[in-house]
Amino acid sequence: MIYFYSNFLIISVFRWFEGFSWECLKKGTLAAPYVPKVRYSFVFNTSKFSFKIENDADTSNFDFFAEDDTPEPEDDLTGWDKDF
Repeated sequence: MIYFYSNFLIISVFRWFEGFSWECLKKGTLAAPYVPKVRYSFVFNTSKFSFKIENDADTSNFDFFAEDDTPEPEDDLTGWDKDF
């Protein structure tokens, strides 16, 4: 435990973490750096740890990629990997 704690102290004083609230991280109250906008609302029940998505069709936060019509490659049965 001492090893972990001393490493944490070394890392926590790095200049990159300047202004970071370690206490909020520990308490679980740290605000998210980015919250995406969702067109449809979610119903989340924290007492039962379950959620219901009213509409899961919102893909506005994702890039569009055309369907890949490339056929699957055939299995290589030459045995090149038998001793692999």
